[in-house]
Amino acid sequence: MDLINKIDKYLNEAVTFHIDVSKNDLERYVAYDGKNYYTAVIGVQSDAPYVKFKMVRAGKNGRLSSIKLKDTDEKSIEKEIGMRVDFKKLYKN
Repeated sequence: MDLINKIDKYLNEAVTFHIDVSKNDLERYVAYDGKNYYTAVIGVQSDAPYVKFKMVRAGKNGRLSSIKLKDTDEKSIEKEIGMRVDFKKLYKN
């Protein structure tokens, strides 16, 4: 696959953002990239805290078994959290 096709594929992958109404902590903010779910966690960069999205492992009795999602967008999440949010990278580990 050449570079142009890789870039085109990357740009066409849509990430959707949601709020899990069954939670009341930082884990309520959920991102979905079409294959995996990610929940918000606190990270630190240059001694400044920020919020990033980390992949959630699916399981029969895991975190995703009782998820109740409501659609939202990046601006609403950042406003509600009140700190910088990294929407550009979804962390697998």
